Amino acid sequence: MLVYASCVPVPRLTNHRATTPTPCEQSISYRMRPEPVQVSRVREQARQVLPAWGLTEHADLAALIISELVTNAIVHGTGPIEVRLSHEDGSLRVQVHDQGDRRPVRRHPDSDWEDGRGLALIDGLIEQYGGTRGVLGDSDRIGKTVYVTLPLACDRGPGSLHRP
Repeated sequence: MLVYASCVPVPRLTNHRATTPTPCEQSISYRMRPEPVQVSRVREQARQVLPAWGLTEHADLAALIISELVTNAIVHGTGPIEVRLSHEDGSLRVQVHDQGDRRPVRRHPDSDWEDGRGLALIDGLIEQYGGTRGVLGDSDRIGKTVYVTLPLACDRGPGSLHRP
């Protein structure tokens, strides 16, 4: 698993002019083989990096989202998987890219099914915290990127999730 970490000041544009950069984006990226053992490894990486960003209370939530998205990429995608976890402008974002062309579809499994609940779980968290989930078709490379973004409230203490 390759790991890339960065903290890059991101200039903001106001009327097409760069202004003083806001606090930097914090991000970490992983590239992994599509093997089930990788899910626990990337989950653990998330649990280790979020406290370093001052987001300890969100480590388990991020790990859960990463687990579900990476598992979907392993089961339904193809090729190597790339994961990016970032924090910027009051939002926590998880992105998972695979080389498959199949888009994620939320299923409605029967109670005796052993799988098929991952996107429903993520969508429930998004509904609770006011986030978004989407898919980006990558025009510059093969595959797709599935992402989840959760807003962090500015007025409820550092790292607090916004609940509408």
